[in-house]
Amino acid sequence: MTNAKLTVAVFHVICALALVAAPIVRESSVTFTQRKYSSYVMIDYVLDGDPAVITVDIQTNGVSIGTENFRSLSGDVGCVVKPGVRTIKWAARNDWPDRRLDDGSIKAVVTAWATNNPPPYMVLSVDGVTPPVWYVSTNAIPGWGLNSNRLYKTDKIVMRKIPAANVRWRMGSPYNEPSRIAEREIPHWVTLTSDYYMGIYPCTRKQYELITGYTGTATFKDYEDYDFRPVGKVPYSIVRGSRSNNIDWPTTGTNVASGSTIYNIRRKALLDTIDLPTDAQWEYACRAGEGAGLYNGKEQLRTTINDGIAPTLDDIAWYGGKVANSVRDGQMQTFEVGLKQPNAYGLYDMLGNVYEWCLDWYSEGTEHSDGSSVTDPPGASANALNRRVCRGGSYGTAPTESRSAARTQASDENAWDDVYGFRFCCPAIAK
Repeated sequence: MTNAKLTVAVFHVICALALVAAPIVRESSVTFTQRKYSSYVMIDYVLDGDPAVITVDIQTNGVSIGTENFRSLSGDVGCVVKPGVRTIKWAARNDWPDRRLDDGSIKAVVTAWATNNPPPYMVLSVDGVTPPVWYVSTNAIPGWGLNSNRLYKTDKIVMRKIPAANVRWRMGSPYNEPSRIAEREIPHWVTLTSDYYMGIYPCTRKQYELITGYTGTATFKDYEDYDFRPVGKVPYSIVRGSRSNNIDWPTTGTNVASGSTIYNIRRKALLDTIDLPTDAQWEYACRAGEGAGLYNGKEQLRTTINDGIAPTLDDIAWYGGKVANSVRDGQMQTFEVGLKQPNAYGLYDMLGNVYEWCLDWYSEGTEHSDGSSVTDPPGASANALNRRVCRGGSYGTAPTESRSAARTQASDENAWDDVYGFRFCCPAIAK
């Protein structure tokens, strides 16, 4: 490789919403330089306007070389960048070896994403040192591989942006959906006013250990894949707090108890907006635009609660019942996350494996909905029995619990069974 310096135009700018100065990469400022005998390429640019999340694409002859070929990026990329002259460093020889970079065909396309409209994927670390990093796709994430690299089921947490802003959609189940429980799944129109991030997996055992420091004794600990299974035995009160320590969503909002799981992940991931999803956020993310009972576009084949026959569910969930698919060594149990097919948003295990806590107090009938349209519903203001919403079904429950609209409940302080887990959520705002 020889000296090369190219100046290229910026092809994409993600504009900010109203009332902010749209960030923009100055059109003539992007340069692509490789020094002689160096394996590194320096990409310099000037950012004007407000701070922005910066991503880059490397193109040759106007076509991307593929994000998997330029994962070794450092410097002012994948993070919130302040305006000014900035530099990205690319280990080109490591990512894209034996290629010519001096023939004038290669370009660096720098994209500025407004902080209120960040890229589709955000990766959190749980070391208390590394801030969030943003990517345009999973292929752009270093070392990505769902089954070959378990880093993103242990030390890192991958979050997917859910495109929900101002979408009007039907929550609940239609009256002809098999297995529906009418008073829990009243159909009504919901509008969520903002996009948000959801973890592509439920929180795993190892992630929970790194976040909280707690190893403890738990079911299935002798299995090799234990660390990669969803964490269980965590009541809502442990995840974020309860009335006994003055935590009472929605009255106390995003406040959480000191020492709770959410308290700790906010500090370990350097992001103070992480929480659980609301009931409505969970269902919208689970459906991923699908109106059928299951997010693979299918329906349950049986309508009785305990017959357990659900071949339409086999591809996407681990479930219990009379004909459970979650049996291993003679017992029903959890399985490693990410082994079943994801939904259209790339979220895994939204159905089955473990129930997932939502923020909301549990309610049903007209206390849940009178059928009217609502915007950003926070759920009921109270529950006399201190029971919170659980979603998605589990490895031990009948498949009828594993539907997008199915809602159930559990005690916020006493749900210590292995079937109760959770998934992280946060606003789609880059900080």
